[in-house]
Amino acid sequence: MRQRTTAALLAAWLALGSARPAHAAPFCRAAETPEFRLGFGLLKEQLGPLMGDPVECEHPDPATGDSLQRTTTGLAYYRPATNIPAFTDGYRHWAWGAGGLVAWEGTGPEPAELGPPAGPAPSAPLSPAELVPALLATPFEDSELPAGFAEARTLPPLLPPVAGPDQPAAVVRVLVRGPDFIDAISYGVYRTEASAKRDFENPPTEVFAVPGFAQPIVCFTAPLRREAESYGLTGCVVLVGNVEVVSTSIVQGAAERGNDDNAIALARAGIAHLDKVKAP
Repeated sequence: MRQRTTAALLAAWLALGSARPAHAAPFCRAAETPEFRLGFGLLKEQLGPLMGDPVECEHPDPATGDSLQRTTTGLAYYRPATNIPAFTDGYRHWAWGAGGLVAWEGTGPEPAELGPPAGPAPSAPLSPAELVPALLATPFEDSELPAGFAEARTLPPLLPPVAGPDQPAAVVRVLVRGPDFIDAISYGVYRTEASAKRDFENPPTEVFAVPGFAQPIVCFTAPLRREAESYGLTGCVVLVGNVEVVSTSIVQGAAERGNDDNAIALARAGIAHLDKVKAP
């Protein structure tokens, strides 16, 4: 994976235990806390963690008359003219209309048509706007994990700081309880197979091949440091269409690498779970 994606992912894993600063709640009345209501609540049920959590109360925009509510991952908005609740991260958009959920990309606040619900043809692959929510909504069962691993937990997605055609649409992270300091599986979902392949073919460090996989795979190792603490990392990246499946084993202590066997086993589990999510 390219350095920008890998560095962000590893920093996120190492910061899991860090406390988050408290946020104010603008536009809220006394004793009121931010929450999604009515149409925004319905949209949240469809998008789950992709929509984030509200950081302010819903309020009108004096310039347009729209209702707005900023979240930890973007902006929810309601346009009275269309009677449609929508959400955007700045580039990608989702809306809940009479026909169901629709998704589009770009700067426009609404698609050309709010028609039938977004969904693939029976044999068509899932688009990123469909695959990311599906990954967030489909839990890992313990039976899908290798021996010695359990309690997979899906975390809020990582979104690129700058949206673009060669950036992943989102990175879905799954933290797994295992024998290492951190054991994890991530899914970097790209808009096209070509974008995912370009990222896969441009690794930030030396890699080693792993036999026995039907898909292209490379693994890499590195020592890591966070303040005064030392760690060893082994990561594996598997290219599956427009998705990079990334498995991670991080051990604590003065080590040059993580546990190679654990990273490889988690990569296999990650591929199988992706196939399950994508199955019709």
